[in-house]
Amino acid sequence: MRTMIIDSDESELELLETLLTGYRIFEIVEKQTRPEQVLETVLNKQVEVVFLEIQLPLVNGLLIAESLLQTAAEIKVVFVTKHNHLAIEAFEIGVLDYILKPLEANRLHKTVNRLLVRHEAGRGPGRILTSDFKELFFCFGKFEWISNRQSMAAVRWRRSKERELMALFLHYRGQFVSKERIMEGLWPETSPEQAVAFLHSCVYNIRKMIKECNAVLEYHNNRYRFEMQEAWFDAEVFEQMVESSMRINSANVNVYENIADLYRGDYLEQEEFEWAREKRENMKKQYIFLLKKLAEFYLSENRLQEAERCLRKALQKNPYLDDMNELLLKVYTLQGDRYAMIRHFNEFITLLNEDLGIAPKESTFQLYQQLSFGIFNEVEKIGE
Repeated sequence: MRTMIIDSDESELELLETLLTGYRIFEIVEKQTRPEQVLETVLNKQVEVVFLEIQLPLVNGLLIAESLLQTAAEIKVVFVTKHNHLAIEAFEIGVLDYILKPLEANRLHKTVNRLLVRHEAGRGPGRILTSDFKELFFCFGKFEWISNRQSMAAVRWRRSKERELMALFLHYRGQFVSKERIMEGLWPETSPEQAVAFLHSCVYNIRKMIKECNAVLEYHNNRYRFEMQEAWFDAEVFEQMVESSMRINSANVNVYENIADLYRGDYLEQEEFEWAREKRENMKKQYIFLLKKLAEFYLSENRLQEAERCLRKALQKNPYLDDMNELLLKVYTLQGDRYAMIRHFNEFITLLNEDLGIAPKESTFQLYQQLSFGIFNEVEKIGE
């Protein structure tokens, strides 16, 4: 990605250049300590990414970013700044990320993942960039480690517990996790002495497996911490994008569709890892939230088939959601399919009664009455 860096502090400029160069996917085409003719430089040098300090001599970085994004919406702007009070304004104008100084490698790594997803999404539907990483980890559906060092082959495991321990380390990636928590999660019914022996054996073999992966498995104060910089992790990319300031529009909708496509199944749903249960439920909620946002965007654009598709996917994960069912009733009405709207409403009533012993919310009944008698105003009600 053709990249431009702007920072009035030369030492900060050099540090960021060094860190970005280490990823081998950035081509630094311009560095500036004074923001002179930024827009002209970006256009002439076909810059794709701009790393920018907010407080610059004579001009506010927010104004520069706003001008860039208004002129070329495909430009990706990342603020790297010591000022923490301008994040809301930054995201409101559409910047990709907001990193606080002092710059940390782990935090930059998350930004790079976001950039890669956005960059690849612009090259065609359904694509998520993974080729720039040596190690690929998949946790939606089942746990799998694909290694570029082995010609994109799946890593083979000697023991199932080694595989589970690697999944657990990835689950807590970048965090310290105690030996006690690990043993309780993997060997709950084993004596402490045996559990320690099993853990040490698995750790020893994992250390051998990651030896050539530029990975760190640190042990300190009776706790382990795992980190692998040159790795792509589907769940991490998904979380970063869904937790970001999500304003879906026609320029970025393909990006978020690609993120939704990562969700091939619930988090580690094919595994029997009890320690993953809470995150599995949380990520399912995030997925439903993303689908709702996509559906609302498609409704605003009158793209009714896409809206219906997103809502159906969400209701497959949780069919009891009033708001998602109400949106689907609106979609059927806008499609002119009154029969489908009535049928879905009756099916929803039956489902709630038989499974939960409850009735739909009053708002759902009111909406149904409005739609049934044709007094639903498409323009006024579409975003409610």
